[in-house]
Amino acid sequence: MPGYSGKQQVDRLLQTMAARNTESSKESIARQALSQNSVLAEDLKAILEQFQHENTRLEFAKFAYKATCDRRNFYFINEAFSYDASIRELEDYIKRR
Repeated sequence: MPGYSGKQQVDRLLQTMAARNTESSKESIARQALSQNSVLAEDLKAILEQFQHENTRLEFAKFAYKATCDRRNFYFINEAFSYDASIRELEDYIKRR
């Protein structure tokens, strides 16, 4: 697992994402950042909240699970989802890992 990004890097990522107009651009930037760094669950929640679409949040959360350095707190991100079905799908995904 890559090293923890730190609050300053996460804040910079959030600013960069907020400056993008499209969901796909935001996701691409976030995927690039998390492929090289790890984040805390609370930081991941903030990243997920940058996405408008539930499906994007869900798929990105699956991708980001491996980059979360405090996985015991991964449940923090549940608040980023609008639907219980998304939370259940994410839990099932994690159990299969």
